[in-house]
Order: sequence, then structure tokens, then C-alpha cells
Amino acid sequence: MNTVEKGDKLEQIIHDVFSEDIANGSFWANKDCCKIFIKKGYYSKDREKDIIFDISIEIYLPGQENYSVLVLIECKNYNHKVPVDDVEEFYAKTQQISGANIKAIVASTNSFQDGTFKFSKSKGIGLLRYFSKEKREWVLTRSPSVINGRSKSKTEKSTVSIGLTQQEHISTGFDFYCYTGNCYSNYTRIFFSDLILSDLDNSEKKAWDAVRQTIPNNYPSVNFLDISVIESKCSKLLHAIKYLNGPVSFDKIKTFLLNTYRFKLNLNTDLGIGVLGNINFKSSVINIDNSQCETEARVRFTIAHELGHFFLEHSQFMVEESCYDSHLVSEERKDLSIPDIMRMEWQANQFASCLLLPKKTFIKAFEAEAKRRGIINKGFGPLFVDGQKCNVTSMIFITSHLMKKFMVSKTVVIIRMKQLGIMQ
Repeated sequence: MNTVEKGDKLEQIIHDVFSEDIANGSFWANKDCCKIFIKKGYYSKDREKDIIFDISIEIYLPGQENYSVLVLIECKNYNHKVPVDDVEEFYAKTQQISGANIKAIVASTNSFQDGTFKFSKSKGIGLLRYFSKEKREWVLTRSPSVINGRSKSKTEKSTVSIGLTQQEHISTGFDFYCYTGNCYSNYTRIFFSDLILSDLDNSEKKAWDAVRQTIPNNYPSVNFLDISVIESKCSKLLHAIKYLNGPVSFDKIKTFLLNTYRFKLNLNTDLGIGVLGNINFKSSVINIDNSQCETEARVRFTIAHELGHFFLEHSQFMVEESCYDSHLVSEERKDLSIPDIMRMEWQANQFASCLLLPKKTFIKAFEAEAKRRGIINKGFGPLFVDGQKCNVTSMIFITSHLMKKFMVSKTVVIIRMKQLGIMQ
């Protein structure tokens, strides 16, 4: 694909995204107050002819025939960072258009050179980085970028700043990373609001209240699931594959998944760098990259994690997920600003733990090993671990035995023991 074709492709994507947002009432401005165009010309006195812009959005105040704000967007689909020269050249073109309040945005699939931020801030230009599905860890059924944004936390600013400056950055679940002189954000509503209203006084801002779209908070969200619910779903799956003892058979689960749900589980697939596995609900497939998982225990946990997304019916909220090593943790990730993703990842990990270490079988195996080693409950729990060498040694021996018996990692065993109240 040549440079022109790549540029045209991005223009169409950005146009389609914002067109859909406008049509369904998710854009910053009410759909009755704005129009979007691709490759429309605007007259330049300097050139005495129209200048064609990639994308333009005309925003009208109620009752006005002429637009009050003209948003002009230049699209850059590069395999390198966007240089400041490109931003300067685009800004010069926008300044030749008269008759409206002009707001300029440079949209890119890549990151931006450091100099672009200083120049953009001084000229009131917005920078927008678009992440395709291939560049996102999670693809949700609804874009989080259009929802009313969270507070501008330091964590969010830091993450967005990295995404705008580092070429190889992978987005969590957002399709846009945004910058104006006043803020970094994942939310396009915050981005457009800041870009359009930042240089207005309070009385002028008030006039735009009639234009701004209010988004009802009626989006579906991921429900809280008690661990007992997750445990029950695992039990039903184990019963369906006639599980008895030892490591859970993924060959049996693979057959059950295909025959019952027409959902495939593929092992030894070649995924992108750092991707241990993924699930795609549209394609009805789970893919696992065994080589990147490194150990059999990690392969098994990755499979169980992805199965968690399937059996916990996360297809209601996500289209696709690519599983990285950072997903397979016991606690909620603090770098995620999307509550739905945080909850789904926690649920998938809990499901994996329950599936790989079936409750009754695991407790029975623990009790048998504790009895063999002469470990008794002294009132602090079946396995009490403090600084005493004897207690640490007991924990090491028992976890090692359970790791081998169920083919899981030490971390998974410890998490499960704490989850079941075995280990204090």
C-alpha cells in the first residue's frame, strides 16, 4: 500500500468513527448541530481557490445558518513519528481559511515527535493518536473513548503521554489517545470540549451548552460476580468433561467447547510479540502461543484465563482480547482506567484459579499432604505462614507437591489456598 492509499485509509476510518458517533449521539456536539465531511474544500484568499482538507466538522450554534466552529483534521498514517514540520505546515493551511473559528487537529496512527507538543500548545492544535484493533489489548463492544471521561488523574495523563510519544505502545482498550495544550485524555468528549471551549470566557462557553450532547448513562456494565458464582460455573464445566482428579484435561475441554458451542481452542499459534493468547468472539476462537508462555503452567493458566472470558459471558462487553503477561496477576491492575476491563480481568483470573484447582479435589489433596507431613491446625488456619522456618518450610513442601499434582505455578497455588482460607 503506497503513502496515498495509507493516508486515504486512515481518513476513511477517522471519518467513519466520528460519523457514527455523531449519528448515535455520542459525539461532543448534538447531531443536529454538526456536519462531517471528507475531502471538502474551503476557500483560501491567498490561493484564490479551495484548500481540500482530509476531514472537516462544521459545528453550528442553534438558529445559525453558518457554522460557528470549523474543525479541520489532517490524517497521518506513517510508519514513523509525526514530525513537527508536518504540524506547522498543516497549521499554515488552516490559517488561510477565514469566516469561522478554526480548530485544527492532527490525527495519526503513530506517535508524535517531542517538538510537536510545544508547537501544538502554542497554536491551540489538538493531537490525536488512533489505535487500530491490532494495537489494542481489549476491543470492547462500545468504544470507551466516547463515554463521559473520568477525572484527569496523574495515572491517565502519564499513560496517554507515553502512548502519544512511544511508537510501539499498545493501547489498553481505547481507540484514541488525545492531547490539547491543557490536558491528556483517552476521552474524545474531553478532547473536543477542551479544544473548542478553552479560549472562551464563561459567558461565551454558556452559549455552547445548547450544542453539547448529553450522553445518558445507560451503557451496560460488567456485573460483579461473587466468587461462589464463578466457582459454580467451573464446577459445571468440570462435571461436563467428567473430571475426576489431577490436572484438568484441556483436550477434553477443547472437544466440549467445539461440540457444544462451536468455539475453537487452537494451541501453538503464532501471535504478536508479547501476546500469550487471545480470544475473538466474532471468529469463535481462542488462540494460544505456547512458545511465548514459556512454561506448561503458564500455558495452562493462559488457556483457563481465556476460557474464563468465554464462560463468564464477557462477549456482552468485549469483541476481542489479547492476553499479555501483565493480565495474569492476582490483583486488579492499577494502570487501567476502564472499570469494566478491570472487573473482567479479575473475573477471568479467578475463573482460571477455580478451574485449574477444583475446590473439593484441591482441598482433599492439601489435607492429605498436610497429614503426611504432620501439619495440624493450631487455631490460625490449616497452613499458617509467619517468619518461623518450620512454617515456611511446610509451605514450600506443600505448594511444591500441589504444583506438580495439578500442573500449575506456585503463585496460582498460593492464591487458591488464600482464596479458600487454607493459608493465612
